[in-house]
Amino acid sequence: MEHIKRFAKYVFKQLGAGFSERVYHNAIEVLLKKHNVTFESERVMPVLFEGVEVGSVRADLVIENKIVVELKRGSSLKDKHTTQCFMYMKLLGITEGLVINFPENDEDEVEFQEICSSPICSRCGRDSHIASGCYAKTHVNGYPL
Repeated sequence: MEHIKRFAKYVFKQLGAGFSERVYHNAIEVLLKKHNVTFESERVMPVLFEGVEVGSVRADLVIENKIVVELKRGSSLKDKHTTQCFMYMKLLGITEGLVINFPENDEDEVEFQEICSSPICSRCGRDSHIASGCYAKTHVNGYPL
């Protein structure tokens, strides 16, 4: 997940603020391809109700069939963005998610919200929670939480 964060920061550093979510999405795809990272873009998932398809949703990126990445562009991340990513994770049976928000101003930094739906957090061994609230409060693989 850390390499995805690095890619997002690099994209924002190179492009700056003001572009659409699609432009940032495409730029991240360029880096994923360049670094031979397996991914699916705009993965469509049917929504079933009582066995009948009643609609569909799309995840921005699914990385190595292990991480759902939802990209946003705005002033800040909102709870609805985390909820949206979590729903995609649930539909795909994936336990890790990452919401990335590209800010509206060059002075601001890219925001990240990690999501883990596994019953046990891989970082601290306690019940699952959003990574920023992790009890470990430490570095993981050399990177700060």
